[in-house]
Amino acid sequence: MDTILYPPTINYYKSYQRPQQLFKALNNIGYRIIFCNYNPQESNSYFKEVFKEFYICNKINPYRISKLDSLPILWITYPPFASFIEQYPYRLLVFDAIDEVSNEFESWQNGLDILIRKADVIFTTSHKLFEYHSYYRDDVFLCPNGADYEYFNKASNIFSDRPCDMPKNNNITVGYFGAIATWINWPFVNNIANLNPDINFVFIGPLFNLARFPLKLNNVYYLKNKNYDRLINYLQYFDICFIPFKITNMTRGCNPIKMYEYLSAGKIVVATDFDEAKMCKYVYTINSKDYLQFRKFIDNLLAEDSEELRLKRIEFAKNNSWQNRARLVDEVLKRKLGTY
Repeated sequence: MDTILYPPTINYYKSYQRPQQLFKALNNIGYRIIFCNYNPQESNSYFKEVFKEFYICNKINPYRISKLDSLPILWITYPPFASFIEQYPYRLLVFDAIDEVSNEFESWQNGLDILIRKADVIFTTSHKLFEYHSYYRDDVFLCPNGADYEYFNKASNIFSDRPCDMPKNNNITVGYFGAIATWINWPFVNNIANLNPDINFVFIGPLFNLARFPLKLNNVYYLKNKNYDRLINYLQYFDICFIPFKITNMTRGCNPIKMYEYLSAGKIVVATDFDEAKMCKYVYTINSKDYLQFRKFIDNLLAEDSEELRLKRIEFAKNNSWQNRARLVDEVLKRKLGTY
């Protein structure tokens, strides 16, 4: 059994991101996963099995445990970790380029050149990142983000009572979940919320690079962060799903996971016109300068929506599941290892 080792990079338990999702899908098709947790506040050391052959390792040298019976595939997502690579012997080095190293992620530039040079294979989440890395080498593969389809598809129909902190009115609800971050176009959100006081704008997620939620309007609701297993309870009541990103170098290279999660529920998805949103035929994009047209834009989408369109969105998400992403990765890794 091939082992993928993910060195200490993120907190496994804090938010369910691409590494957790993709590794769980790879685990389902036969890979052993050792996820080295990163949580400076936690002093306990442990090595525990959370799924069959999927282990969380905390403050323990993963090379001293019996489960690691051969050199692993070392999987890196955070370029600055490149300076620690020599501490982790490996049979294959994978660099998973998940974000553009600019703007909020400018510090990720440190170590990027090392990974471009040393990695045995590079996966990229977006077309922009694919083009960038393909300039330097041939063995680069586009592996966009995907959907936990089986989970988010449950929100395609109303299955539970309305959460008590959701707006208590019958207005159209435009919803967003994800990082409450500086890359959201807050002036655009402020403009459309001010112009449309009878629309609910609901935001769910942890603050990132922000001390407080930026807006104070009666029709803008910040419901704070929710556990992953509660997200669909809110998603089922969104009429429109929203991705209002600023257009920057970073967001031009962004392939949002939430895009596939929203579509798994068959929801209408509206985004600002960053590159990956424009490339998706089931996402409707709007330029932030057209904020005066926002109400007409979503009214038309709601009026023109149909069961046929909803099912097409769901089918698209199903075809872009993490399971399908794992199959792509598996084929590339087996060819690299000569076991295909």
